[in-house]
Amino acid sequence: MIQAHVITGEPVGSRTLSRGAGLDLSPATIRNVMSDLEERGLLSQPHASAGRIPTDLAYRLYVDRLMGRPAIAAEHAHAIDEALLNRRREIPELLGEAARQLSRVSQNVGVVLVPDMRRIVVEHLEFVRLDGNRVVAILVDRSGVVHNRMLEVQEGFEQLDLDRMGKELSQRFGGQTLPTIREAIARELLEEQTIYDRLRARLLALGATPWPSTRRRPTCSSRAPRTSSARSNRTIWLGPRSF
Repeated sequence: MIQAHVITGEPVGSRTLSRGAGLDLSPATIRNVMSDLEERGLLSQPHASAGRIPTDLAYRLYVDRLMGRPAIAAEHAHAIDEALLNRRREIPELLGEAARQLSRVSQNVGVVLVPDMRRIVVEHLEFVRLDGNRVVAILVDRSGVVHNRMLEVQEGFEQLDLDRMGKELSQRFGGQTLPTIREAIARELLEEQTIYDRLRARLLALGATPWPSTRRRPTCSSRAPRTSSARSNRTIWLGPRSF
């Protein structure tokens, strides 16, 4: 089915497969099989009277499990490894060399696409301060390739703070992908915000509570002050003069 569709570019019918694919099956049997494959999402039918065409899922199944991996000569494999190893540190040079090697081996035009950043596994993160509002983020992935991005920041950072941040992020999130790291940081920020909001609400409620009065009320006593007894013959000192 896939080979016939790739060659013709048209929907493939059961009679075409029965005649040209070398299958010892009747068109009716092939139609039943195609109907089953359509229910599984491997084939689609543009309209009722047309044949079927493979879906993206069918192509993926064909490439991964049915087509088989073509063998490559040992000398070609060694040359490719050497060429890519010498340029693995910079993405543009690595991609350019990969396209050249692919074209040389296949004798066709080589096309290489930039890897999806969402699938990169982070091994090390580092930040370098350029000026008050610009920071370079340096990311090393699991394969040893270095990626860098210029970041515009609103708040200035000292290089010592950036070093601590890079070390902390590398230790905590090494071996994870960028989306996973982003989700984990967003979740922690949300938790911190929730704790802050709860603490702020409790402080506001405490501040609205009336405070008890601290003014002391006057007290009185029925006891008379002590005076010297007339029967006492001792002198009472009241100052420079004594009585």
